[in-house]
Amino acid sequence: PNVTLKINKVRVGAMENIYNAVHECADDDIVVLVDGDDWLPNNHVLKDLNEAYSSEDVWFTHGRLIEYPHGHSNWCEPLKPEAIKNNTYRKFKCPSHLRTFYAWLFKLIKKEDFMYEGKFLAMTWDMAIMFPLAEMASERHKFMDEINYVYNMANSINDNKVNPDLQNYLDYVMRNRPPYSRLEKRPEPLN
Repeated sequence: PNVTLKINKVRVGAMENIYNAVHECADDDIVVLVDGDDWLPNNHVLKDLNEAYSSEDVWFTHGRLIEYPHGHSNWCEPLKPEAIKNNTYRKFKCPSHLRTFYAWLFKLIKKEDFMYEGKFLAMTWDMAIMFPLAEMASERHKFMDEINYVYNMANSINDNKVNPDLQNYLDYVMRNRPPYSRLEKRPEPLN
């Protein structure tokens, strides 16, 4: 009863699917993004997330992944203090897997910021989500230091393998969009 299966008659891509799914969530729902070819490494990841969100000071989390099959885990890191102080997140690494957030925070991101040339982003959608979340939430986040995500590098259709030039270009586009302003508090619901 708590699962909704969506089957698209036309392929729309991850960004549009995420956008539509989150907008169907209740504002206080916690969204956990897991790509279809990746997985969670153990049974206590969701328990750890519930514990993190038990604090009113956490509006989104990001974590530490391990790459399959190599076992590398070196490209996830906490947000830089200077990025938090100066709202310059886009100059640094994008917060990475495992990405989680309150639905209400995601809903504050403008639809056009999930798009490029009138279409939902085909790739780098993680940056379109995570940079605005970090900018709005600022210090109200938690870096989950324990490995909580397995990223499947063996998949031959990873964006960095399919079209690295487009991925790099969209990285540039995302980093050069105007930052969102820091929220001092959670906004009141519109309804």
